Amino acid sequence: MDEYSKALEYYQNSLPIITEVGDEYLEALTLWSIGISYYNISDYSLSLDYSKRAFEIAGQIGDKWGQERYSNTMGLAFWNLGKFTKALDCFEKPLVIARDIEDKVGVSYCLGNIAIVFQELGDNLRALEFYNKALKVAQETDNKSEESRHLDNIGVMYHILGDFQKAIKYYQRAVDIVREIKNRKLEVNYLGNMGNLYYDMGKYDTAAKLLNQSLKLAREIKYKSGEGNQLVKLGDLNYLLKNYKTALNYYQQAFKIGDKIKESRLLWLSNTGIASAYEKLNQYQKSLNFYRAAINEIEKVRSVLSTEEFKAGFLEKKIEVYEKANSFYF
Repeated sequence: MDEYSKALEYYQNSLPIITEVGDEYLEALTLWSIGISYYNISDYSLSLDYSKRAFEIAGQIGDKWGQERYSNTMGLAFWNLGKFTKALDCFEKPLVIARDIEDKVGVSYCLGNIAIVFQELGDNLRALEFYNKALKVAQETDNKSEESRHLDNIGVMYHILGDFQKAIKYYQRAVDIVREIKNRKLEVNYLGNMGNLYYDMGKYDTAAKLLNQSLKLAREIKYKSGEGNQLVKLGDLNYLLKNYKTALNYYQQAFKIGDKIKESRLLWLSNTGIASAYEKLNQYQKSLNFYRAAINEIEKVRSVLSTEEFKAGFLEKKIEVYEKANSFYF
């Protein structure tokens, strides 16, 4: 049994005893701990359920610290489920609380979480602004984990904006920190992002090395979301190198994980990859079916976004999927 499953079992066994005692503060904390445990094994729906129950109890007893933490976890679950408007709301509310109770660590965390929503919605400059604010606060509080997270995300933004040299510097600083503090889950993400950067720079051997390191580590710690995302990236690399059958295999493995953990982003990425590989293998009906499946996942997310601006920004990076599907009819 891995460490996350052990933690989950411990908290689940503790909950009935704590509930019977009637300590609502401890009950909420235990519910949240169960929610965090489910989040760590990529069960975002159950993570949301338990975190929401914790948040409701914290509100009833006036626990501001709890409301701040529990709302952030709800937001992360919503984000992974592709419900970005709800995620943004869950991140903005605790930011107000964190500032009110002068919790600088919480402020940094909330700012970083708000940034990831803007990034996913295609508002890169606003995302970069929030990441830099979050980094400044994290450095003031000497919070190494949060500092690494913001450094990595700033690296992602410079990567997107085409400044590869700046991106490398930020990624490397993030990797150095997580290796120092021995956070292997974050190391999976950061190595994957570095691999993706070297892919875009055309340094494919370096990209493959980093992505395989990340994949191996994700499997060792049973980090399903991280494993799935590295499989997609390895699929992309093999697709570029015209190894279409190998790419298809990576995409299919990623799809199985995405389907199991119900991670929207992983589902549309893997479906798109499978469709692209089948197209190159001249299996056009299968290709069309998977393009349609990818579009279905994208539309599920777009349908619950709150504004036309968000809908347009989210779609901007994914329009090629629609164009590919439409090309089969001409």
